[in-house]
Amino acid sequence: DLAFGTPMRTLISSFNILTNQFALHYIYKRLRFLGNKAASQALTLVFLSFWHGFEDGYFVAFLLCEMVLLTAEEMVIDTFEPYTRSSPGFVKFATVVGFAEKWMTWGYGLIAFDVRYT
Repeated sequence: DLAFGTPMRTLISSFNILTNQFALHYIYKRLRFLGNKAASQALTLVFLSFWHGFEDGYFVAFLLCEMVLLTAEEMVIDTFEPYTRSSPGFVKFATVVGFAEKWMTWGYGLIAFDVRYT
C-alpha cells in the first residue's frame, strides 16, 4: 500500500504504523469530548509534531500532508462518489488519477522534512 495505494489515507496508514496506532488509540480517541473531528485531528498532529521534534518542518509537514491534502482528497471523493457507483470505467479512471495525485502532491509536504534543519 505504501507504493501503490491510491488514496493518501493508505499511504499514511502504511507508514510508521505503530506511531499511528498509538496516536489513534491514546490521543485521538481521548479527544472525542471536543465533539469536533477536525480539532481532534489537529491536536493529535500537534502532539505528533512535538513527539518528533520541535523543528518547524514537522509542523508544516503534518499540517500540509495530513490536514490539507487529506481534507481536499475527501472532498474530491465525496464529489465523485456517485459517478463511481454508476460507471465501472470511471472507477479505473479515478484510481489512475488518485495515484497520480498522490505522487504529485505528497512531495510538497515532505519537502518540509528536508529543510527542517536549515
